[in-house]
Amino acid sequence: MENKIYQQSLLCKKFADKRIESCRIINASMGTEQTFVRGDIKGYESHLNVLKEVIKDKYPLIERQITEAMGEYDSYPYRYQSILESIVKTIISLELQTEISGKKVVDTIHKSRKFNI
Repeated sequence: MENKIYQQSLLCKKFADKRIESCRIINASMGTEQTFVRGDIKGYESHLNVLKEVIKDKYPLIERQITEAMGEYDSYPYRYQSILESIVKTIISLELQTEISGKKVVDTIHKSRKFNI
């Protein structure tokens, strides 16, 4: 598949899965909650910046959502890490659906061109 959006989205997902750890610890007895994100945040950010550049023409609203989430990331890393992961998964799903739809159209065209002599 020669799809730059899909490839970059998959790269972001794989990078986050391997290099970013997010955790939420709730201590019910003390009534406290601790959340943290650690790992190669700057590396992940650079992959997301490339993704933003690749999707800006096809998915401008999603590109804006990534920009907003990255802008708030330092304030609430645990929350925005989850949001960014969801956005990346959405892009992957959209691109897979586009690929499947495109193949169905091509198959239909090829089937309609067949004729018997």
